[in-house]
Amino acid sequence: MELDEDDPRTTHEVLALVKFLVVEIQSDLADEKLSCNAFPSQEFQKQSFEFESAVENTLSALHVIDIELPTISRAARSYHVGEFSPLNGYHALMVILKANLLIIKDNLLIYQRSKKQQADRGKITQSLKEYAMELLHAFIRILGKAGELSQRTDSSDIFFHPTEEDEPFRKALMSEVESSAFECFYGKHLGFYHHAPIKSLLQNIARAMVSFSHGNQYVSSAASFASSLASWFHYGYRPDLMGKKFMSSAKAENMSFIKSFWNLLDTTMARHYGALVGPTLEVNDLLQIAICEALVEATIPAFGDALDDMIATIDLEEDEISLENFPESFNPRSPQKIITNDDEDDFIRVDTSYISETIRDHSMQQRFEKIPTLCQPCDEWMLNMMTDYEDPRIQIRILSARARFGQIYDDHSQATRTRGVEPSPFVILHCHGGGFVSQSSQSHEIYLRQWAKSLDCPIVSVDYSTAPEHPYPRAVQECFYVYKWILCHPEQVGTTGKRICLVGDSAGGNLVLAVALKCLMEGVRPPSAVVLIYPALKLEQAISPSRLLSAFDPLLPEGILRGCLEAYTDIPGSDNQLIRNDPLLSPIYAPDDMLKCLPPLHFIAAGLDPLLDDTVAFTMRLKKLQTSNFNLTDAAWLSQLSSLKQICDRCLQPLPGSTTRYNNWCNGTIVDDA
Repeated sequence: MELDEDDPRTTHEVLALVKFLVVEIQSDLADEKLSCNAFPSQEFQKQSFEFESAVENTLSALHVIDIELPTISRAARSYHVGEFSPLNGYHALMVILKANLLIIKDNLLIYQRSKKQQADRGKITQSLKEYAMELLHAFIRILGKAGELSQRTDSSDIFFHPTEEDEPFRKALMSEVESSAFECFYGKHLGFYHHAPIKSLLQNIARAMVSFSHGNQYVSSAASFASSLASWFHYGYRPDLMGKKFMSSAKAENMSFIKSFWNLLDTTMARHYGALVGPTLEVNDLLQIAICEALVEATIPAFGDALDDMIATIDLEEDEISLENFPESFNPRSPQKIITNDDEDDFIRVDTSYISETIRDHSMQQRFEKIPTLCQPCDEWMLNMMTDYEDPRIQIRILSARARFGQIYDDHSQATRTRGVEPSPFVILHCHGGGFVSQSSQSHEIYLRQWAKSLDCPIVSVDYSTAPEHPYPRAVQECFYVYKWILCHPEQVGTTGKRICLVGDSAGGNLVLAVALKCLMEGVRPPSAVVLIYPALKLEQAISPSRLLSAFDPLLPEGILRGCLEAYTDIPGSDNQLIRNDPLLSPIYAPDDMLKCLPPLHFIAAGLDPLLDDTVAFTMRLKKLQTSNFNLTDAAWLSQLSSLKQICDRCLQPLPGSTTRYNNWCNGTIVDDA
């Protein structure tokens, strides 16, 4: 049965309609009992009894919903950010409830039209048993907990912060989310509340995962493939049996299996999908950039304009470098890239001595430096990497619709293109998603190709080291290093570096925001803008209405969510005070002063995402700080972001007339409010 996703009626209106239909059908059933010809056969009597039982169970569930829905509805309106309809976990619960009620309504209407046909009655009875007696009753358990949660949270923060008195409730709620009562959501009706194409995709992904789990038990690749293939057809024929196997596979303890499954996009023929269906690019190079202090020693600091406006070419010996030798155009109070020549060996050096006189005079910058974090300063981290590894490198992918003059294409010989169009003034640094544990730039290539083509600017995607082998802060350090490398060598990417936009989805959203925050902590020029696509901003086992969706979410069930958090934070349970003190791990805990200095932030949220409230809570903080440096839009699916050009176009252009703290930071005129 096809769901009418665009039904204009509210959840309250659909609930009232379903209750009316149920009561009307109950009246019809009562009339049937009084009719002498109501039960022509024993089989029909049995079906009538089952149907009547299903209707009564539906009505009892509707009564419970009638009690809980007003509380959920009020909570959904309380956490409102943006100019569109409420977008938060409470609203998501109402959307799912409405989808379930619409299916029940359609079944009841079909019964009214064909109630005299025995075959139809049996089919409708089965559908009611699945959607009303199983799905709806299971969903009510979460809805009830969400109602109680709304009464225990403050209107200023959608997340639940339990006290000692709240501990019994917290344990009961987490036990509910982790229970097996939601197996019915992972069977034949998996993702029923999504649009039809997405629902079909999610069902195929879940079917592939449970099939892969069967094959994963074998050592032989042939036996593994045969078992997976047989399981694929088995669950295609009996999708109702898939729920139990899915929940047993998607547990935090099975992180190695989950990582192996998600990495199939990089290890099988699926890795070529982006190249086959995406647009053709002139540049799609995989490079290994060395972790070396010499490569980033010329990083442009925080205060300044475009890289191409900060170049002073001088032919001097090293000991001749002084202010007296600089041309008159040189301004020692603005960043300069100084190109010198020593024995015919070119090297780049930047005069950064003035930074301590400009930045560190301000107590705000000193506070940024003193913020506790496990993430070492970049120079210390580089030294450790060069000490611990013989030749440490980070893998990146450069994508560009057109080849550009000066782009590097060979990381060993450092060979660059001698032909091509002029460098673009814009560049995008991309960090992929994958729960911090899997995937790469190649698995995300399908939309990166589209972005490179539509934006006509280079994209640098970082293949950062993944957990649990490399937990936090390794990924942040690598992404920040690549950002500094782009600042030092924009021509090798194919850009002048005038505008640098960071883009990340899910786990990548966390990383790009961490890079922007680390720029403030280390006095490095911040990016021009940051685009965060359903980011993970609170890396702990937190409780919010959207996190409750993990009880039955097809892509991020509770076990996988918890496993990813534990793998990346390297803290069992992912609930530690250390997480709350480190803004580079959980950016939602960044101090207010840092948030005010961030570049423009563009959030893209998914309305049914378990991580939705991370975005809601973060944007509510920004709204409370009265900063206009952010906006929030909603999108249902990453594949729908081919129109990201509109957002990135805004990100890659200066904010007209903006007088934000970010611009003050870039100009070196920031003043401490304290």
